[in-house]
Amino acid sequence: MARTIDSTCPSRKTRYKSPTVGEITPLLIDFWFWLALVFFWLIGALFVHKTRSRETRLQRVQHVAPMYLGFILIFVKRNSGLLDYRLYSNNSVAWFGTLLTLAGVLFAMWARVIIGRNWSGIVTLKQGHTLIREGPYQFTRHPIYTGFIAGAIGSALSAARIDAWIGVAIIIVAFFFKLRREESLMIGEFKEEYESYKRQVPALFPLPWFSFSANQPIQSEAFQHAAIQSDRYRIIGILCVCAAFGFLDIAMALANTQGRWRFMMYFSWWSILAAYEFILLLIANRARRRGKPMRTWIWALNTILECLLPSLAIMGMTADKAYLGPFRALVASTTGIYFLLIILSTLRLSPLLCILAGATSAAGYFAVYQFTLWVAPLSDYRDFMPARTFSMTTLVLAGAGLVAAAVAYQIRQHVVAALAEAETRRALDRIEYDLNIARSIQIDLLPKKSPDVAGYDIAGWSEPADKTGGDYYDWIALPASKLMITIADATGHGLGPALLIAACRAYFRAIAQHADPLERIVKQVDALITADVPAGRFITAAVAILDPINHQLQLYSAGHAPLYFFRAASNEVLRFEADQTPLGVGLGSDPDLKARVLEFAAGDSLILVTDGFFECSNRSGEMLGTSRLADFICGAQQYPADELIDALHQHVVRFSNGLPQTDDMTAVVIKRQPI
Repeated sequence: MARTIDSTCPSRKTRYKSPTVGEITPLLIDFWFWLALVFFWLIGALFVHKTRSRETRLQRVQHVAPMYLGFILIFVKRNSGLLDYRLYSNNSVAWFGTLLTLAGVLFAMWARVIIGRNWSGIVTLKQGHTLIREGPYQFTRHPIYTGFIAGAIGSALSAARIDAWIGVAIIIVAFFFKLRREESLMIGEFKEEYESYKRQVPALFPLPWFSFSANQPIQSEAFQHAAIQSDRYRIIGILCVCAAFGFLDIAMALANTQGRWRFMMYFSWWSILAAYEFILLLIANRARRRGKPMRTWIWALNTILECLLPSLAIMGMTADKAYLGPFRALVASTTGIYFLLIILSTLRLSPLLCILAGATSAAGYFAVYQFTLWVAPLSDYRDFMPARTFSMTTLVLAGAGLVAAAVAYQIRQHVVAALAEAETRRALDRIEYDLNIARSIQIDLLPKKSPDVAGYDIAGWSEPADKTGGDYYDWIALPASKLMITIADATGHGLGPALLIAACRAYFRAIAQHADPLERIVKQVDALITADVPAGRFITAAVAILDPINHQLQLYSAGHAPLYFFRAASNEVLRFEADQTPLGVGLGSDPDLKARVLEFAAGDSLILVTDGFFECSNRSGEMLGTSRLADFICGAQQYPADELIDALHQHVVRFSNGLPQTDDMTAVVIKRQPI
């Protein structure tokens, strides 16, 4: 029976067919597109800035010459030779290549317009060179190269020849070296600005999978250890598969004496794979012991070698005509190993490695297909499947690599987010621990108990809004049975104000020992704090010196107001304003100003509070205010000093109606006991 050969399948003698005169081909249209780009480039070269820095002539030749050679291989036809071998005769693919060429050329032109006078055909820096981020430069750092590469790939699809694809590879390599030289120049010129741009935008391909950050090793020791451990399990799994199939092939060889050589060949293939994976396992174990990640080039080389192994297996089955033979081997279940390896490549969370796995698998499968066409063009099984089946399998493998890259990118984003959250949580825990230590220290700086002063009831209380606060109170014993009481409030609340308050407390304690007049003590502390505190920071403070023998109290305020003084005889609350500006403002005060002197009669009391009491708000946004607080103080004099403070606090809580405390609250009460 005569056998019909599918005319769409290239044979061993298929060569490049020259178009007839006047015939419009996709490759000819591509040539016109490129010619238009050249004229556009020549016109644009007339409108550029003067060059400030340029590469050497030798460096220029290193990327210009390969680029010209690549385009020559794409467009200059040959009528003989292996490189002129036609890969396919599908006109739809050729016209798709023409559309891709047009898109690449237009993209490069767009980038050329956006870069304007900064453009140059070689690696240079122009006068007034600026970093461009608009237009196509927000998608790729080198959109002109992206357009050229896309256009070259489109023209190679239109040409459908081996030499055209070799030309594309040469062009990509040329642009790669030019890109590296240009990146070095830009980093030297723009430094951190370009480094930031580099981290955000991929170099050539406008996909996040190709960005620098999406393919760098994740900076986490725990993750790197887990990644190496995961890969060890993957290698061990492959070794188990190799061992299982190896033993199966030995058993089949022993059971089938006639086909023994075939099973021994398969056993050899599994042995080679097992030996390679064992070497990789040793490298992974060494990296784990040293606590260092595997090098990127090792993963890349491993991906290429692993994804080529199924191609070798298919070639072996192609040679075994008694088992499968040509063409049938191309659709054997072995092709499923390609997809298994592509899926496993996602575990490394590197999109580029996934794309490399897909590209290597597709290239390996397509190479085996072309090899089969070359060595067995007249095989009885050539029509076993339509020719497009093998081309589609190639595209599916390449597409699987892109899908795996997208999956790996998304998994990587989740992992990075989880690691960032864990790191943030650890940092917050450390901050929480430090704040707890600071809070305990701050609490220890407050008085441990009320002072024992005959005839007087004195109490103090402080509650920060955060872990640490910017309020404090203190009392210091002075000669002649006198007692100095201080209350202070630094701007804000938290760790910074807490440090200022600690310094303020230390200054008052040190200077109070000199037995200077009260106003002089405050002014000396003011000078010290002004020298220490940064601009915009200040401390309000009220200082009193109680003389329990003469029942007098000197009172001086540095920006701290109002000060409440209850007179039992008239059952009224007096409010005093500040005597000078807050500590740390640096405006000083009236040198003639003296501290006010209050006569303490039986039942009188001095109430010093910070603004957290009278500036608290309710759910309507209404503040408690100083007048309401004064009225409450007037009606709560039946309480002892500590209970009066507690009553004040409860009054604020009730007024706030459940709203959280937003500012530090501190109070000191000095009451002369009734006779």
